[in-house]
Amino acid sequence: MVETGKKLSTIFYLIVARNMEYEESVYINHRKAQMENMVLYLKAKLERMETELANCI
Repeated sequence: MVETGKKLSTIFYLIVARNMEYEESVYINHRKAQMENMVLYLKAKLERMETELANCI
């Protein structure tokens, strides 16, 4: 249920912010960019945690 609300709010925001009609491809591209950014963030976090762990041992 939460994911549906997030999807709808993201679509609504993109439509209003860019003053355009709804296109599924715009949402898909936006979501893909979000996921890619999350992957980069998590990889960097993993590296920091591994470094911290190595320093503790």
